[in-house]
Amino acid sequence: MEGIYQVPRIVVPHGLIEHAAENKDIHLKLYSINRENSAPFSPAEVDFAKETVRKRIDWSNLDTRLGMGFAILSNGFMNVNLWGGNEVYLLNQNLYALNRNELPLLPGTFLRRLNTDEEGVYCCFEGTILGHESESWARYTISREDENTRRSQYLKDFFSGKIPRN
Repeated sequence: MEGIYQVPRIVVPHGLIEHAAENKDIHLKLYSINRENSAPFSPAEVDFAKETVRKRIDWSNLDTRLGMGFAILSNGFMNVNLWGGNEVYLLNQNLYALNRNELPLLPGTFLRRLNTDEEGVYCCFEGTILGHESESWARYTISREDENTRRSQYLKDFFSGKIPRN
């Protein structure tokens, strides 16, 4: 197919988005994903993403489920994923619009939530991060370690590098 060519992507972990919400502590791993040889997200953009998630939690615009998950910051989108729901192994996804050309955004400006029926859920490159996180969460759910050890292991387990990996 003509016009389908894409360039590899680089995934960078940015630590945790941590927040003390009203009824539970929230811990989300934050990743950014960029085209190879493009400018990485700036510290201001990463901080903006973290603050946006915290604000949405405070405003109850984001169901925090079990309080753990991950977020992916990419060119055009921020994908926020939280574990839990009717079952501990379910993943709940929230997609927001992000236009890097409009950054830095003014204080009080927040991302617009998108309809995944129209936009899709994950791109093929984000799917690699999703696969890593699913494996990491599966290890968390079957571990016989105490809760603090399991939580620590999950929250320290990040993917990083080039996609595709070969």
